[in-house]
Amino acid sequence: MATFGPQFGEEDQGTLSVEALEPGVVGVYFTPSSIRLRAARRIDDPNARVLLLRFDAKQETTTLFPINTMPTSARFLAPKHAPIISIELVEKNSLIHIVDDLDDSEHYILPRTVEDVQLYLNECMPAGFTKDPNFGLGLDRTLSFIVQALAQIDGVEHLRLTDQKTLEVSRSDDGKTYEMGFRLFNELRRGADRFDHKARASSRRKKTQLALLWQIFRRAGIFGIPAARFA
Repeated sequence: MATFGPQFGEEDQGTLSVEALEPGVVGVYFTPSSIRLRAARRIDDPNARVLLLRFDAKQETTTLFPINTMPTSARFLAPKHAPIISIELVEKNSLIHIVDDLDDSEHYILPRTVEDVQLYLNECMPAGFTKDPNFGLGLDRTLSFIVQALAQIDGVEHLRLTDQKTLEVSRSDDGKTYEMGFRLFNELRRGADRFDHKARASSRRKKTQLALLWQIFRRAGIFGIPAARFA
C-alpha cells in the first residue's frame, strides 16, 4: 500500500475496539498509537478515541467514518474527506438479520471482535477503499476527485453507495446525503485506475528518457565542460 507523509515503524499500530451500540448495531472505535498521539501532543486526550466504523444489521449497512491519522496535520483525527463525514455502504445480505418465526425474536450475525473487523476490512471491503485503520480508511487517493466534486455541492455531508442503483444518482430529502450505485462507483474507479496507470507509465518513461540523456551527456563529456562554454 502506498503511504504518504511521516512514516512510522511496526510499533506504530493503533488499536481497535468493538462495542454493541444497540441490538443489531456494532461500533468500531480507533485509537492511534502512542507515537502519533505524542507527536500530536494529545497523549492524554480522551477524545483521541474515535468512531471509525458502524455495522447495522437491520438496515444492512456498513458506515465508514474516515479520519485523518497524520499527527502533523492540524486536522488530526478530523474527517479525512471533509466536508464528507461518512460513507455508507448499503448491500443486501451483507449483514444477516434473522427473525425467528416461532417467537419473533431477532438474531444478528455481524462483526463482534477485532478479528472479525480485520477480516471484513481485508476480505469484504469493496475495491477503491483504504483498508488499513492506521491510515483512517476512506477512499483511495485515485478517487479523491469524487470527494472534490461532492464538496462543490452545498450541504452534502454523507456519501451512500448502494446496490439498489445502477448508473443514476440522487440526493436525500434533507440534502445531506448523496447516493450513488455501486455500478457507477466501480465505473468511476476503473476509469481512475486506468488514468493513474497511464500517468505512472508516462512518468516512468520521462524518468527513463532523462536517465538516457544523462548517460549520453556524460559519455560525451558535456558535464565536464566549463559553464562559460555555454554562455
